[in-house]
Amino acid sequence: MSLRPITATNVFDIIKLSPTLLHGQDKFVAANAVSLAQAYTNARAWPRGIYCNEAAVGFLMFDDDPSKPEYFLWRLIIGGEFQGKGYGRRARRHDSGMDGAVGSGQRGLRRTSIR
Repeated sequence: MSLRPITATNVFDIIKLSPTLLHGQDKFVAANAVSLAQAYTNARAWPRGIYCNEAAVGFLMFDDDPSKPEYFLWRLIIGGEFQGKGYGRRARRHDSGMDGAVGSGQRGLRRTSIR
């Protein structure tokens, strides 16, 4: 599994994951297209595609405010057909290759959930 930057080559693969969410899950998270638009306008956003080999299986985005002791998990989506396989759990723990933005192992992770 790897986290990859969103580029012109893979942006549509990431956007296409949103409609694959299981019934009702779309009410709890923004569509990836919306998240990417927010990332474009927020310098602290750190969006990444979650990949298993060459397949896009999910999307996550951190908000990295260096003045805070932790970084914030802003978005996490795993495509419907890939759920239940541990990709989300591994993506949250993944901290290699994150080009210094977040995940250095020195800072904690803050997250919220909608119930």
